[in-house]
Amino acid sequence: MRAWNNPRGIATTRRVMILLTTILVFGGRGQGQDTHYWNLFYGTQATLLGGTVIGSASDLSATYYNPGMLAVNREQGLLLGANVYQVQRYTVEQPSRAATKDTWFGPAPGLIAGRVPVDSAVLGGVAYSFLTRQYMRTDIQSRFVGSLDVIGNDGVPEQFSSELVLGAKLSDTWLGVSLFRLVHPKVGIGLTNYLAIRSQTIRSDVMGQALSDGTLTTAERVLNVDYYNVRFLWKFGVGVNLDPLTFGLTVTTPSLNLFGTGSAFADYSGNYSGSPTDTTRKDILVSSYQEDVSSRYKTSWAVGAGLGYRFGKARIHFSVEWYAPVALFSVLQTSPFTGQSDGKQYKAQITQEMKSVINAGLGFEYSVSPSLGLFGSVVTDFSGVPEGTISNLALTTWDLLHLSAGAVISFSALDLTAGVSFAGGTQSLSDIPWARDVSALGKVLGTRPEGTIHYLSATGLLAFTFKL
Repeated sequence: MRAWNNPRGIATTRRVMILLTTILVFGGRGQGQDTHYWNLFYGTQATLLGGTVIGSASDLSATYYNPGMLAVNREQGLLLGANVYQVQRYTVEQPSRAATKDTWFGPAPGLIAGRVPVDSAVLGGVAYSFLTRQYMRTDIQSRFVGSLDVIGNDGVPEQFSSELVLGAKLSDTWLGVSLFRLVHPKVGIGLTNYLAIRSQTIRSDVMGQALSDGTLTTAERVLNVDYYNVRFLWKFGVGVNLDPLTFGLTVTTPSLNLFGTGSAFADYSGNYSGSPTDTTRKDILVSSYQEDVSSRYKTSWAVGAGLGYRFGKARIHFSVEWYAPVALFSVLQTSPFTGQSDGKQYKAQITQEMKSVINAGLGFEYSVSPSLGLFGSVVTDFSGVPEGTISNLALTTWDLLHLSAGAVISFSALDLTAGVSFAGGTQSLSDIPWARDVSALGKVLGTRPEGTIHYLSATGLLAFTFKL
């Protein structure tokens, strides 16, 4: 991660540190993605349809996908998506090393939504929703002891040891109240007001030592970030029901920050010597701890469109959504500080940035009988990480493709939904910020930038809609 905006005075040990980080970073585990817009799905049928219901949402997932559809589809009930489990695997393949694999299993986020009875000439209805918009957990611990050429380019290995500990947690929870009404017997409008609560923690500690001809070279970098942020945003939707055709449009606003705070601890220390007789060796300590720092978080404009068309017992769904770019911004408003070893000015920059993204998907359903429906979908899920970004909060850069399938069984008092979803993607190490930085500096310790990382996720769903 890039923590300093002034690299002077630490150039020699910075080279060692970036190499240490890159060799170790791809041995961990994680859940969810932090730079994808379509990686989580909500509701029962909408989950099996991969979220392709902007113009055809028929259950309470419309509170998120298109609140205008709540007015034209008057389904009642309480929607619970509680029993959702996920298996994820990361595989790193490199030409000069055996593949590294890591698997994680655990619960995945879901949605709770319901309608509130109203008696108003102005409002057609009110609904509430509680969902997790983004979620990620990463736990990486890697160690190495052996011989590697980490000093110079002479091909002579040094005795080398290193350790990386990286823990990251991200949760972005949205609490929504949806207002909707019919403006025409076949046209509905709706607005969901969201209160978004985001919290993120990163604990990163990478260290290494190299012994050459009796001279010890050491380097260590610690970057700990912890913050929360509260903000408002709104989603407006229009839904049209021209049975057998339905379609809809949505607009999501950027976030309006309310308040937030956090802390940042950045520490860089080390010494570097080319040989035992090197007289230019200099010990380095650059460190800062700032707490109760104000935070802010930005999200983009988004515009979505979708349709559904029924023919016989089958129905197709299509959705597309565009997300505007978000320029690089500081998540924590840290202050400059003076390096202890050189008296120069530095700043621990905690930044985020997103590029423009367009996602699209196609869903299909078939009614076997009035009580049994089959569903399937395929949707894109492109990462929002811009090429060459210096953002240091973005951890996932691969593009994903989601495949979902399942069934809905209807009873008199509830609907039971069961299904499975798969997602996968591949990314070159040279396109990941840490590896790209290393390739620009030359030789990589055992990790080649021409390697690839593969991601695979499987999600199982068991959800209930109670018809209250």
